This record gives sequence, structure tokens and C-alpha cells, in this order.
Amino acid sequence: MPSGVILKALKMKSLFFLFCLTLLFSKSNGQANLKTTCTDSTKSDIMESLSFYKGRLSIDSTDQISYYKIGMCYYKLQNFNVAIGYFNKLIILNPDYSNAYLNRGMCNLLLNNKKEACADFLKSVKRGQDPEIIENQKVSDWLKKECN
Repeated sequence: MPSGVILKALKMKSLFFLFCLTLLFSKSNGQANLKTTCTDSTKSDIMESLSFYKGRLSIDSTDQISYYKIGMCYYKLQNFNVAIGYFNKLIILNPDYSNAYLNRGMCNLLLNNKKEACADFLKSVKRGQDPEIIENQKVSDWLKKECN
């Protein structure tokens, strides 16, 4: 058997082993402990989520959900510039991911980048995000005032 084929088989076996380990260590009470959109309440939980999703990205660098959830974790940590970086990467992978624009817009709004925030909110709506879903009344009022 050629050495290239053996090397490829070993690489695939290693990836499968890592995947199985991830599943094994993410089990809790018999169910997979899949993280949500980083809604964790403590900093240590958020850091655990970051580690989890960065691990997923190390296996699959095109994992859109991981980019989104890492962005949300950094948003939750109020590290808005880093969050924007992850939302940017997600938008490159999927330009129609409306929540990426919405959350990048929230980061821009909190960084006082009004022009960028409005552009992101409008792109989000254009790509299917329902403007009525925005539950924060102050944000909703700001959008009506600043982005129209």
C-alpha cells in the first residue's frame, strides 16, 4: 500500500478518534451536553463554551454554528471587537446568515459605530431577520430613529 494512502488513513482515524473523545467527554446524564448560543451566566461557563466551540473549529474550520456561538460568547464577555471578527468570518462563509448581521450590528451599536450598526441591521432584515423579533425596546426605538 502506498505511503500516501496509509498517511491519509491514519489522519482520518485520528480525526474520528478526536470526534469520539469529544462525544465521550461531552456526555452528561446520558445526553450530549451541547451548548446553546452561549447563554451561560458565569464567566467560567462562557470560557468552557469558548473552549468547546474552538475545539469544534479546529476539527472543521467551516463550522458556521461554532463561529456564531463563539461570537456570541465574546459578545457576552463584552469583547465586542473579537465578537465582530467571528461574525465577519461567519458572513464570509455564509453571506445570508441573518443573525450574524444582527449580532454584529449589536456589537457595533455598543461600540458606538452607528453607521455600521445600521448597515448590519438593515442587512439582517434584508436576509430574513424579522425586525419585530428585536425584543429590546430601546434598541427597537433606536433603530426606528437612527436607521430610517
